[in-house]
Amino acid sequence: MKRKKLLVIMICLACSLFGCSSNKDVTISGNYEFEDIIYISSLSSSTADYVKEQMMGTKYTINKDSFEISSNGIENEFEISNPEYTKEEIDDDMEQTFNNAVLDAVSISGYTKKYRYSIHTNKNEKVNYSLYSMDDELWIASYSNTANDNTYIMYIFKLK
Repeated sequence: MKRKKLLVIMICLACSLFGCSSNKDVTISGNYEFEDIIYISSLSSSTADYVKEQMMGTKYTINKDSFEISSNGIENEFEISNPEYTKEEIDDDMEQTFNNAVLDAVSISGYTKKYRYSIHTNKNEKVNYSLYSMDDELWIASYSNTANDNTYIMYIFKLK
């Protein structure tokens, strides 16, 4: 069962890394703030209450010149100058892969306009964040790599 979950997660990440068209027009540009938790991986040792407390006040700047996360906590500081955003519409296969990757704890089936923005440095290096535009909501997913090079969705936060 664990191998099946791992395979689903790897497929989801492969979809985010390959076969996507670049869109320099960042239609989600703006300044945002952490609003709520959408998903926490079962691999996380943190409770939802603890994560929410730590993330309150975290700010996100998303534009063509920078992608920035800033908060009172040092571990949450992150910045990329001149990022590349790769926008792709989430189709039925990607939706199923996403739902499987979060173990159906979150479903995106009810949304009509669904897009994922993968984020890369200006040297085309993938970063451990993706943005999800779901109708009138914006989410940010955080990924983590394990010692054996597996990648997991650790958190998904809703931004306001």
